Amino acid sequence: MFYCREMIRAEIARQGYIGMDPRHVEGYMRVGHSTLDGLSWRQFQKEIAIGIECTRIDGTANADKICTSLGL
Repeated sequence: MFYCREMIRAEIARQGYIGMDPRHVEGYMRVGHSTLDGLSWRQFQKEIAIGIECTRIDGTANADKICTSLGL
């Protein structure tokens, strides 16, 4: 899981959201996908973009709740 989170962190930064917690984005990604292993790189990037928007709109408090419920 650590490697996946590092990939998410790098992609968040590439998309211009430096400082955003990658756990939050990963949490939203895992709500829609029980595993991230089957995603192509393009799908993975798209899901990260969706996770970023969910975190921005829904807020970090709700993202923390999702992370806690998923054990992240």
